[in-house]
Amino acid sequence: MVRKSVAFGRSIVVLIILLVTALSTFAQTTYYSRASTNWNVTTTWSTVGYGGVPAASVPVAGDFVNIGNTYTVTITGVAAASATLTIDNGGGLNVNNTIAVSGATIVNGSLSIGSTAGTKTFTGLVTIGGGGTWNETVVEPTVFQGGITNNGTFTAGTGVHNFNTNSQALTGTFTIPSVSVNGAAVVLTNTNTLTVSTALSGTGRITQGAGATLNIGGTSAITNMTATAAG
Repeated sequence: MVRKSVAFGRSIVVLIILLVTALSTFAQTTYYSRASTNWNVTTTWSTVGYGGVPAASVPVAGDFVNIGNTYTVTITGVAAASATLTIDNGGGLNVNNTIAVSGATIVNGSLSIGSTAGTKTFTGLVTIGGGGTWNETVVEPTVFQGGITNNGTFTAGTGVHNFNTNSQALTGTFTIPSVSVNGAAVVLTNTNTLTVSTALSGTGRITQGAGATLNIGGTSAITNMTATAAG
């Protein structure tokens, strides 16, 4: 009887864990822009589609954010977070405070970092589409943990661009004045052309892909480099 009670108790615990996990998943909300105002204003967002009725809340960590054509959203005053971030062609995001995206960031419109307030962290892959622009106008450190694919325009500021936590790749053409690869097991692979005009540093490794070009100006104090690929 005691054994049956213990087994039953364990089953209840497992059921509760599964239920909590399911509820957490269902709690994720997809937000669509409906006005060109601040991120932390409920009337900026709709949960039914672009330009739809105002949402009852604003996006938080775990939610999916979509900024559509003709809408420009501004992060200011308070921090912003999301699971994914998609900026459509003609849409824009002005980042003037903390932003933390835990999944993929897709920029087919424009993303501008124009303030040193807060922190900027992009955990998933950042993809800049053919017509997309990424523009940094201030000296602000930026953290990348999933790499960057650039098919558009990537304009980096002079702040440190820190690639850490995970091995990742730079795909496309980049001019980034200051690059730091941190973490003994972290490898940053340059697959096309990377120009580092000021400083290349960190405890990680930078690896040259086949046929890739790495232009180094200023100082280079990175711990490890692999440049054995053909070309």
